[in-house]
Amino acid sequence: MATDKDEKGAWLVVRGIILLVVGLFTYYGFFNQQPCDIDAIYLSCRLNPFTAFDLIGCVLFYAGSLVLMGVPKLFGIEPFNPTGSSLWNIVTFVGMAIGLVLIWNL
Repeated sequence: MATDKDEKGAWLVVRGIILLVVGLFTYYGFFNQQPCDIDAIYLSCRLNPFTAFDLIGCVLFYAGSLVLMGVPKLFGIEPFNPTGSSLWNIVTFVGMAIGLVLIWNL
């Protein structure tokens, strides 16, 4: 039964890391306004949730983070990976990456 305890501890660490990343993204994107110049090197200069691409990018990033933390299990939705595959993990990471590209480039 030590494996079950170790697995729960690992999930707590993973959820903590994801929560930290989401918190930093939110803080630096929305609350910590930096001076914007022509290069727009700061996230707060790139992120405007009132534009369509940034809104879609934010939704993809936050939804992907919730899926990685296991929140859909609370609502009875569980995207199972086929045996020997990591399909939904890859789909989630690609969705999050597309969201970040939408925010940063468009």
